[in-house]
Amino acid sequence: MGLGGVCLLAGAEKARAPRGFFDGVRRYRLVPSSLAPVVGAALIGLELALGTLLAANLAPVAASAGATVLFGVFAAALAVSLARENRAPCHCFGASELETISPVALVRALVLTALAAVLLALALGSPGSLSGSDVVAGLTVAAALVAATRLSGLLPLAWSFLTEPAVFYPTPTRRTSFRHQPLSVPLFPEELR
Repeated sequence: MGLGGVCLLAGAEKARAPRGFFDGVRRYRLVPSSLAPVVGAALIGLELALGTLLAANLAPVAASAGATVLFGVFAAALAVSLARENRAPCHCFGASELETISPVALVRALVLTALAAVLLALALGSPGSLSGSDVVAGLTVAAALVAATRLSGLLPLAWSFLTEPAVFYPTPTRRTSFRHQPLSVPLFPEELR
């Protein structure tokens, strides 16, 4: 259920802005630019299909095998991009420009690949059911996995805010009040002479 939720969330976010995601596929520079829309559409469809199959516990062996391959491909794409020092937006969860290709995104993709592989092993051992009888526990774990996966994408952004020096000048989105700026004006008029 958790991996299904992650796939559904990622696929739905990408489907909301497909052109932005296709541009993200181009910026990975792993496929020819002309094939980016085809590859992007296939990835969106695959994520939504696998997410539905995993969350509904339908065809568990095929769904978990597909998820293992899908997350493995994402991990390989991130690893190649990191090796090429490509810091383009990750597009792991949609067309957002906030999260870039980073070691955190790679580790997340590797963890999801490992979870999908474990799920595949469980499905091969008992192909009838992966979710068990305790639906509430399954949904709780699914929600926690989706939340942890999504929030891990904020770590590089938070790190960049912590490591950048503070800037106190007006930007198009922020105004600076001169009342709060230090002034080098003497407090007493006689010092002006």
